[in-house]
Parts: sequence; structure tokens; C-alpha cells
Amino acid sequence: MPQILAPVGLDDRPALLPRESDRLTVLIDRLAGEVVLRHATGRRVLDLGRGAPELSEWVSDRVEQLDIVDAVDLGRGASVRVPLPDASYDCIFSMRTLPHLGRDPKSSVEALDQALAEIGRLLAPGGVAVLQLDNARSPIGLYHGLRRLGRSLGRHPLVIDSPRGLTRFDVLSRVIERLPPTLTPADLHGLRLVVASPHLLAVPVVGRILARLEWSVRDQPLMRRFAAHHLLVLRRLVPPRELQPGSV
Repeated sequence: MPQILAPVGLDDRPALLPRESDRLTVLIDRLAGEVVLRHATGRRVLDLGRGAPELSEWVSDRVEQLDIVDAVDLGRGASVRVPLPDASYDCIFSMRTLPHLGRDPKSSVEALDQALAEIGRLLAPGGVAVLQLDNARSPIGLYHGLRRLGRSLGRHPLVIDSPRGLTRFDVLSRVIERLPPTLTPADLHGLRLVVASPHLLAVPVVGRILARLEWSVRDQPLMRRFAAHHLLVLRRLVPPRELQPGSV
């Protein structure tokens, strides 16, 4: 069972665990966790899906309020509803959850639309969402796309069966097209650009070099678009003030 790590900060680097799969999980979570903490610290925060429980532990001590909605409570159909009031949160993060919603390709896409709409509703104006997506144009996504006659590059996302159940690979531009009008892209990060196999992280010296490379290339514009996972940062637009009588 993976250990619970201390909260991550700008100077923290991935702590490698004994099992190879745990090493990669910790690396990805720390890469994502540092970004989440940039936006979550001291604020009202929602973990949508609880896909990375250790990340929730890191965040909990640094925020004003942390609420968690488990992925099981979101359901596996096309309807995603979060029974919470509008504009309840300043920051929402969702790790390893959005690619696995739905029970088939059609409901997967509909669930993504519903989730994005709920995020736009739950964020307060000016609030930020940090969402992990599986990238259709990464080497992993392209591999599965070629096996499915290249559908990952078409108008519809690629949906496959995986160890986690259904997994949807998204083209980033298509996700942005589906955003509700209240949300706009603010930033993008790439996760898992260098580590092709988790076993490499167990190799002395090589593992540490690869881990540090993942940190250094996470925000490189030319590299991040080919990452296995995208960390998409969205901002809730602040509505314009209504014109007062007599104003110009």
C-alpha cells in the first residue's frame, strides 16, 4: 500500500516508492499537486472524483475548506450532477476521473459535457479548475488510435477498455470547444512526457534523471502537447458589471 507523502511544494521532488507502479503514481501526483497548490492554497476547494487520494491529503492542510466528491457518487452514466450550491468553490481539481466517466463512448462524451458544465456552475467568478485529461495525441493515445483506425484524430474522442474500465483519450482542442461559456483556458501542463515505462524509475541514477526531466519539461510548450496526460487549467469568467443608470 503506497505511503502518504508530505505536502508537496515548489522545492519538493518525487519520492520514489518500492514498487514501480507506485513510483510513477507518486511522480505524476507530485507534478500535478504542485500545480493544484498554486491555485488551491488558502481557498475553498473541491476534489471532484478523488482520483488521487494522496493529493487530497497534501492539499487538505493548506486550504480554507476541502470537500470531496467520490467518483462513485458521480455515476457511470451520461448524467453528472453534484448536489452543491452554485459558486461554492474558488478552486476545483479533478485527477484521474474525467477520462473514466460514462459506460460507453456516447455516454462518456455526454458525461464530460455534464462535468464541465457542473464545474462552471460550482466555481465562483474568478475561480480556477485544474483537470487531468488523457491525451489522444500522446504516443500512448496514438498507439490506441492506430489500433482503432486513427479515430483519436477525428471529431470524436477515442474510448477504449482499460484496467480502470472505460478510458477516453481527448484531443485538447476538442475539449476546449466543448467548454461552457463561463469557462476559459488559463494554462496547460504536460504529465508523463519522458517516462515510457514505470520500471525505468527503479533503475539507479536513471530513475532520478528521468524524474527530474519530467519536472523540467512539464511546462515546455513544444513538449507538453505530446504528454500522456494534460493538466488543463480553466478560469471561471467574471461577469461584466451591469451598466448603472446614467453610466456611459
